[in-house]
Amino acid sequence: MIFPERKGNFIRGLYDMIAYIGDTKDMSIIEIGTWTGCATELFCQNFKHVITIDPFVNGIGALNNKYDMNLVYEFFKKRIEKYHNITIIKDYSHNVKSITADVVYIDGSHTYIDVKRDSLNYQNRARFYIAGHDYHKRFPGVITAVNEVLGIPDKIFKDTSWIFKKENINV
Repeated sequence: MIFPERKGNFIRGLYDMIAYIGDTKDMSIIEIGTWTGCATELFCQNFKHVITIDPFVNGIGALNNKYDMNLVYEFFKKRIEKYHNITIIKDYSHNVKSITADVVYIDGSHTYIDVKRDSLNYQNRARFYIAGHDYHKRFPGVITAVNEVLGIPDKIFKDTSWIFKKENINV
């Protein structure tokens, strides 16, 4: 089975986001939602430690209804097997307690309720930046949840990733 890959502007946008953050080689990142690991791989190449959280359960999110998430998980593991700076948590983000990182990147379910919950639950777990993906009219729930909980992002990148410096969050 072939899975859709994120390419082009997605990769460029993530590089732009990483450049915006600055020197990430000694930083950690929590990634909520992994899909096939395209962003995860980029994070592993640029951050000291990556903590990725995804339940890999069928029926969650738009694409997950179309694909067997067991196969997605196997594809993901194969993609990231060469990296040793990663911790994989196979669970829902709201079940994961007391982990922190320099950066939190929210890209799990794109529903209003889940993005709001992740924004609320993880805004104080990010030491320096909180960011995410799909701040775009195609995902109005993402925009509404981010704006309600955190405010208007400091920067929105070409791939619709968004970011806040921690001091700019409406807490």
